[in-house]
Amino acid sequence: MSISLVRVAAVCTLCTLFVGCSTTSYNPPAYWDHQSKAFNIAKAGHLTEGIRDTSVPKNIDSGIAGTTWDAADLYVTYFSNPSLGLTSMGSLGLGLLAKAAGPEQEWERNGFVAWMPKTNQSMSFDQAKEEMDRIVLKSSEAALRKFDIKAVYSGKSDRGEEVYTLVSDEYGCKKIGESSCTLKFHIRVPQWQGESPDYIFSPSFDSIVFTSLSDIEKTSWIEISSPKTAQLPQKEIYTAISKELPDWAFMYIAPNKVLVEDGSKIPFPFMLNKGKPEFFVYPN
Repeated sequence: MSISLVRVAAVCTLCTLFVGCSTTSYNPPAYWDHQSKAFNIAKAGHLTEGIRDTSVPKNIDSGIAGTTWDAADLYVTYFSNPSLGLTSMGSLGLGLLAKAAGPEQEWERNGFVAWMPKTNQSMSFDQAKEEMDRIVLKSSEAALRKFDIKAVYSGKSDRGEEVYTLVSDEYGCKKIGESSCTLKFHIRVPQWQGESPDYIFSPSFDSIVFTSLSDIEKTSWIEISSPKTAQLPQKEIYTAISKELPDWAFMYIAPNKVLVEDGSKIPFPFMLNKGKPEFFVYPN
């Protein structure tokens, strides 16, 4: 074998270890036993920049690691003075990197990852994106109907998001404009296909993979926003949308992106799947 062929083979081997020799080949990363399920799901969806688990004592983890919002309440009980960049028992940093000046970093914005079953082998990536757009919109509309909230299409934002203005007298979402209640989502065209991670799905299946990367041009997300003058139940709406989405779709909700009833924001990140939260917590 010539030296050039050896070099090509070596490069292909390294490429396969990470994303596959073909730019469309997806190889799930190995499961990290010393990390939370939430972290492993995010890592499998290429959503890792700045996201880390918080290590907590096992007796506390037994409550926090549950997939209910009652478990989330333990964060408030056992962590005080929430602040980013800290991981001690006296803070709610959840291992996030300290915020730097400039545009939002990956951990600071919502994300969306999914493994769409490839039931139609001839489906293109563009067709898969169109189908995912339809699924996200349909799921969002079904969720909003439960709250008697009307979604009015407002066009695309400068970031390419599909923007819907949410209208509800009950929740104080009336004004059309910058301070209105909105639902925004952006689904990027997928670039990979391959077997889904067997530690998330059993059995695994051939899939088209929607990932979120650090480059905002190459990420997907679903985001709800509302002014403090409104009483939009953001956490409940995110949960309802997640319930409507297929079980192979996961939402990453970034810290300080969910406004709650008292006007504060949920300071920690979490994953949502079929309405159940997964937290970035691992017992030490």
